[in-house]
Order: sequence, then C-alpha cells, then structure tokens
Amino acid sequence: MNEYSEHDVLFSEIAKVIESQIQTNKDLSRFEVKRYHSDIYEVLERKFDYLTLYNVHKDCLDSIPEEKMLSLANGIFDSFKSEVSMFLYHLSISPKQEHINVYRLIFTKHLDEGGPDSNQIRAYIAVFLSCLERHQIIDELSGYITEYKNEVINIIRLVEENRGELFINESYSFIS
Repeated sequence: MNEYSEHDVLFSEIAKVIESQIQTNKDLSRFEVKRYHSDIYEVLERKFDYLTLYNVHKDCLDSIPEEKMLSLANGIFDSFKSEVSMFLYHLSISPKQEHINVYRLIFTKHLDEGGPDSNQIRAYIAVFLSCLERHQIIDELSGYITEYKNEVINIIRLVEENRGELFINESYSFIS
C-alpha cells in the first residue's frame, strides 16, 4: 500500500458524491484539488463544462495526463476565451516536457487566432518552450518561422531571455 492509498479511497468517494449530489458548478465554487485524481476528473468532465473542470484543477494542471490536458486546453480556447490568460498562467507555473503536445496546441492556436492578450500569451508560450531541450525548441519553431516570422521571432527572443542563450542569428536562422 502506498502513502496515497487511503486518499485514493477518499477521492473515489468524493467523486461519487459529486456524481450523485452536485448539480451545478456553483456547488463546486470552493472545491479545488491539489493533485489529479482520475475519478474526480472524469466525473467533472462528464457533468460540467471545461471552465469548471479547469477551476477545480487549476492548482495541479501539471499532474493531469496529456490527453486530458489537450482536451481541456481545446475546451478553454474554444469556449472560454476570456479565461485563456488565467489558464495559461496556471499552466505556466510548472511546465514540463511531457506536455509538449499541449504547448504545441496552444502555440498553433495563438498563431491562428492571435487575440488582445497576445503579449501575455507570447510570454506564457515562451515559458512553456523554455522547459524543452534546445533541439525540441528549434524543431517546434522552425516550421513556423517563414509563415509567422514576426510572431515566432518575438517568442524566440523571449525564450532566449528565459534561458540565457541565443537561438537565432541576425538573419533569423537558427543557431545549431
């Protein structure tokens, strides 16, 4: 039995209560979890919208499996535009390489959609990219530099600042 076994039983019971007794997202307004638990997540995913799912899990986004994070990020970007910056803020607190596909999704949505918070979103994207290996950063950005030159260069400069190393030269070619 591991140290969380007794907590897993408790979390499963909480999920059952949410499933059977909680009817509105207002009933969850003070409920937050500090670590991902699949039973709770899946009940919330079935019963409530992406914003509720995010609000309950905002302090443990780094522990959510990538496939769930992809769905959550899509849902926030597509249905709750006004919450994108806060979602990215919470996600940027503990970036990790295992969420590279989530960061790619966010990056491509930002390039496609832009938006009023572009400077802030750019900064969050730079934080996400900064947790990757150098070759991963170059691989992720090189395919976009021609079509989205100014935007990608702005993000690269932020990544360079975060990491303290150069990625592109004066002619905007990647430095290997």
